[in-house]
Amino acid sequence: MQYAILNNKRIVPPSSGFLAICQICGQPVRAYCGELNMDHWRHVKLSNCDLWHSHETPWHREWKLLFPENFREVVIENENEIHRADIKTPKGLVVEFQNSPISSLEIRVREKFYGQMIWVVNTDEFKENISFRSVVTRELSNLRRYDHNPDIEAPEKKMKKACQPISDRIDRNKIDIFTLENRIEWIQNSISTIDGFLNDMTQFTRDYIKNRNRVDTDYYNPKILNKLNILKTRIDAFNRDIQVLDKNINEIDSLENYPLQNLSEFKIINNNKRVDPKNYREYRAIKRETLLQIFPELISFNSEFQLKAYINNPNFVLIKDFRLQLQNLNDKKMFLENKIIKRDKTVSLIDELFSKDATDYFISKKVKFQEELITIKKSLPNLEEKRISLSFELDICIQNAVTEAAKSNKKFEDDFKKKEFSIMKEYKGLYILYWKYRHKSWDAASQIFFLEYNGFLYQLQRDVLFKKIEKKEFIEFVTNN
Repeated sequence: MQYAILNNKRIVPPSSGFLAICQICGQPVRAYCGELNMDHWRHVKLSNCDLWHSHETPWHREWKLLFPENFREVVIENENEIHRADIKTPKGLVVEFQNSPISSLEIRVREKFYGQMIWVVNTDEFKENISFRSVVTRELSNLRRYDHNPDIEAPEKKMKKACQPISDRIDRNKIDIFTLENRIEWIQNSISTIDGFLNDMTQFTRDYIKNRNRVDTDYYNPKILNKLNILKTRIDAFNRDIQVLDKNINEIDSLENYPLQNLSEFKIINNNKRVDPKNYREYRAIKRETLLQIFPELISFNSEFQLKAYINNPNFVLIKDFRLQLQNLNDKKMFLENKIIKRDKTVSLIDELFSKDATDYFISKKVKFQEELITIKKSLPNLEEKRISLSFELDICIQNAVTEAAKSNKKFEDDFKKKEFSIMKEYKGLYILYWKYRHKSWDAASQIFFLEYNGFLYQLQRDVLFKKIEKKEFIEFVTNN
């Protein structure tokens, strides 16, 4: 204890061995002073004058010395029970500095005895078991984590969204210009192709009629083409027939003439397979051994049956007069050639008609292309002006978007600072207590409760929420209450 009674006055230990009286029990106490121990009074004989009394530590003494002397170690009597309060103000507020563990029952008993009181608990013995975290720091961290400005996070995205319609119009304008430029190129190539056709319609007509699919044009006149195809098909048929006739004539001409003057119109038949019994009157049979005599043995035929009897007879050679057959063949050939000539003339006329029709078609198409080319070339400058206008509009939109983003950012930053200030103001000095292993005995405390931690006091607000204050503030609070 720091005080004892001498001559009805409270005194501190003046020197070691000095005697005085205990404030509570009235028993002798002796002063102990020195460099190792704090100056204090101790009962001469063991005494249980105050069961709540515990060994006083430098921590207790340092706290008591922060208050006026008349506040320290004030004796309180209540219902025949006497205890010594660490601090009691003239207005009756008691402060208990608790350094050692205490049970929840003792906490309730002391609070009932003292009434209006404050607990100050030293955490040095269990400070590794607790930690305080600032509510301001937590709330500011949450603010920075969740309170985002979309303009700050993605200004390009917002700018793109604001100016996207203009960008889309610019893209469509580019597509329109590109389409027209391609169309101009295609029309110019088409006009060049048409000029090529017009410069040599004869070659075009020939190539087209020969194989229309190989000619790069959309010209098509089915009526003329059908006529030409029919005529050419017939001419081809006539030519094939003439080839057959020529083959037959050549085969006859290749046969050997009979050497005798009086039978020179006959030709010797070497291949009996070529004999046609139906024309038996045109054939003669000469006995082979008289073949070269002036007067050969000659047999004429009166029926097919008679001719057949000599066809395979080795003693006879068959001869035939081909003059009538050759005349018929040449007549047929001439007839077909005349037909071909007539149809060739018709083909020439149709070719001319085709050439004229194609020429008219290409000239008409060239005129249309030229008109379209003029129209397109007139519209290109408008599209180009529109492109320039849209580019200018886009630049303005981007500038406006940047300006709006800057305003939005400034407003957000200002609002954010206000929120930060509001958090720092609202949660100033508030801390959350975190326990590794919670001391539940102090849950019984119902009076004002402080923890001293790392040189600061933390006042319990509720549950695990504490308010940090300076010792100076605490002393002023206690002194004024």
